[in-house]
Amino acid sequence: LMVNCQLAIDATTQENGCIQFVPGSHKWGLQEHERGQEKFRLFLPGHYHERDDAVPVEMAPGAGVFFNALIIHGSAANTSTQARRMNTFAYNVTGNGVTQCREALRGKPL
Repeated sequence: LMVNCQLAIDATTQENGCIQFVPGSHKWGLQEHERGQEKFRLFLPGHYHERDDAVPVEMAPGAGVFFNALIIHGSAANTSTQARRMNTFAYNVTGNGVTQCREALRGKPL
């Protein structure tokens, strides 16, 4: 079991890169990640940026969203002049074995 919670400090909009989810992708199981050239960038080939069915979740300050760690999620670039600050919390039961949690999901430094 792995659950994430993202809490908005600032308003999040499509213009400042709110979080987006690919509906139903939590049923696909753990997907392989590819590393980009920039620090802390992970990509899921064919699953996120190439899709047009990702659903944006705009939030007011203080709002939050809980989601399964397996759902394909991400944020686009902030193209606005507004900040997009948020806190993200993750819960992972200790019973998850190494085969269930790959490097990106275990919190190892990238």
